[in-house]
Amino acid sequence: MSLLVDVTLGLLVTYYMLVITNYVLAKKYTSRLKSGNYFKGVRKGNRIFYVIDYKAWIKQILVWLLLVMVSKAIIVGLQIGLNEEIGAIGDKIMDM
Repeated sequence: MSLLVDVTLGLLVTYYMLVITNYVLAKKYTSRLKSGNYFKGVRKGNRIFYVIDYKAWIKQILVWLLLVMVSKAIIVGLQIGLNEEIGAIGDKIMDM
């Protein structure tokens, strides 16, 4: 039962935290930290080539890892706090 709670509720918590984080980072800091924005333009002559910006990618990975750790902490806290209720729901499901 705890896996089901972790996967479903954890996904929702992580998704909404990512949406809020993208909004805040785009407004307050820079769009370079916005999720999925990995490329930078490099001008060579009259042309612009797009290359992967590894610094931006690493920063985004660190933001994602922080979000996942916070999400896991929230889910574990809920599971500990609602241990009896979750157990009762699991028992009812297993009795079906």
